[in-house]
Amino acid sequence: MGPVPELAEGAAPGGPPGGAAPAGAAAPTGADQAANALSSIVRFVPTEIVAIYAAIMGIFIARTSGDPASLFRTVHNVFYVFLFATAIVFWLSYLAQAKQNNAAVSYGGIFWWRLCAAVIAFGVWGIALIPDVTNVMFCSSATNCTIQRPGDFAWVALIGISPLLVLIDNIVTK
Repeated sequence: MGPVPELAEGAAPGGPPGGAAPAGAAAPTGADQAANALSSIVRFVPTEIVAIYAAIMGIFIARTSGDPASLFRTVHNVFYVFLFATAIVFWLSYLAQAKQNNAAVSYGGIFWWRLCAAVIAFGVWGIALIPDVTNVMFCSSATNCTIQRPGDFAWVALIGISPLLVLIDNIVTK
């Protein structure tokens, strides 16, 4: 079983991953910001979910039968199954970690925050991960998109939500 975020710890000392650059350093590019957001948001998601979801979505996108409606339903169903599975895997990992540490299981505020953060992080990450998944999530066909440029929307959401999760995590766990 992969690592689960420690329930008693927040982000690394000195701030969130990808924090402000030291004085005199080059300003981060858009690609740097996206990479930092991706790495900081993925730390909330159980690693079992990350690897399996990426593989399964890659397979479904690669094996497109040419029926956009079918792909639309399949991608949505897989996404929602993994969104639910994120909460279950987080909870099971938490129980396993408590047992391994011979600690009492506590469902206090930090547990619930981290569970919610894992689901939120997976939701944003799962949509932004693969450009084809992003397009399918927001477009049932090439001409029927709920938003324009869904990939840009997904990455803006990722870059915006990632630091918020890290900041809230630092507040809740300190």
